[in-house]
Amino acid sequence: MEAYLTYAFKSALLLSIFWGIYTLFLKRETFFNINRWFLILGMLTAILLPLVEFHHIVYLQIPDTPATAVQGSTLDAIVAEQTDWWLFLFYIYIIGSAGFAIQFIIELLSVHRIIRSGKLIKQIDRVSYIEVKQETSPFSFFNTIVYNPEVLDRNEMDTILMHEHVHISQKHSLDMILASITKIVLWFNPISWMYKKGLAQNLEYIADFESCAQPGTSEKDYQYLLLNQLSGISNSIINPFFNSLIKKRILMLQKQRSQKRSSWKYALVLPFLAGFMLLFGFKTQVNYLPSNTTTIEAPTSVEANDPRGKVLQDTLPPLYIVNGKQQAPDFQISSIQTDNIKSINILKDQSGEKIYGEKGKNGVIIIELKNKATFRAVQTKEPNTFSVVGSKENPLIYIDGKEMPTDFDYNTIDPNEIDSVKVFKGKKAVENYGVKAIGGVLIITTKTQEK
Repeated sequence: MEAYLTYAFKSALLLSIFWGIYTLFLKRETFFNINRWFLILGMLTAILLPLVEFHHIVYLQIPDTPATAVQGSTLDAIVAEQTDWWLFLFYIYIIGSAGFAIQFIIELLSVHRIIRSGKLIKQIDRVSYIEVKQETSPFSFFNTIVYNPEVLDRNEMDTILMHEHVHISQKHSLDMILASITKIVLWFNPISWMYKKGLAQNLEYIADFESCAQPGTSEKDYQYLLLNQLSGISNSIINPFFNSLIKKRILMLQKQRSQKRSSWKYALVLPFLAGFMLLFGFKTQVNYLPSNTTTIEAPTSVEANDPRGKVLQDTLPPLYIVNGKQQAPDFQISSIQTDNIKSINILKDQSGEKIYGEKGKNGVIIIELKNKATFRAVQTKEPNTFSVVGSKENPLIYIDGKEMPTDFDYNTIDPNEIDSVKVFKGKKAVENYGVKAIGGVLIITTKTQEK
């Protein structure tokens, strides 16, 4: 829901950019065919460009945030509140889109009903000419021209049909269908409404100029023809000959043709598109590396996406993949030296199960090491045994706050009695515990806090 609403916002922004440039710089130019493709490009860009993203991977070390810093109940409440808010907006959006989709279907059915009620007079080059009895303005829809011969003068008939034939030959109905779909998707943006109207206006300019360019057609007579009648149906998906844009169409016919040097204005959209991509198109993907201090709650698995980067335990263990190889169920992430980790990716929900089958239903943690030769999985009989690998010195061990002898074997501890383990490595260990901790520090807290 949140992702789709974000997509809709980006689409609305892109459509507004194209409409702004068209209104300010291109609307009064006579490059009608180029304007048509500019407006079509705007709709396609608004629909497709938000789907394009480039990911930059950044590796960050997990911060040393205590497990109790954020209470689980508080975090759940925040997430629930956000989810409800996005859900509310999504429902409003869906209701609006559904309303405009129903309106679009009604318009299609209305046009279909008018065509069905008429009589096929002739069919030339796949273009059907339908005569109807309704007092409607002549219009075209895909390969069909609909007109009422009783409301048209015989001398005007050929000119009007020629105008509608231009709409058919250039497939202007597809433009109007695309504009209607854009309006359904971006109904909350008033620009989408104006965009459709502006596109329809430009299509009429194209048909007017093409008709006037035909041999035997007088531009002055054509303008009188536009003024002669104003009648008929109002439908946003067809191209009626007589419509509310007649005054603007006459003024545009009288306008002096634009000079080619004005075509540079179309390039104005490029810096805006570049800015959009820089702002929204490049995503930073953060892969967290374990920090020098890692808290491991008692035995089991890893929860995938904790916002604090903390590795939590779950009831069932995830599947570990290290350098492309599946690890045993008793694998412990603490067996890998922190400095050797290149990246950690987490698959949760159904994504892990789709790739790795039944083994990945509890989540998959994919670990890639910098140097594959340095990894050595710890083989243990007990699933909860932990170890520190990669250190030449023995680690310093504290159990319930008491320092153990240097020859103490921590594998002798019953895993079921362990409540939590903290691991300090490298510089962090030496800073806190002195030179004797050069091999790392294990701070073990038992459930009974007794040795």
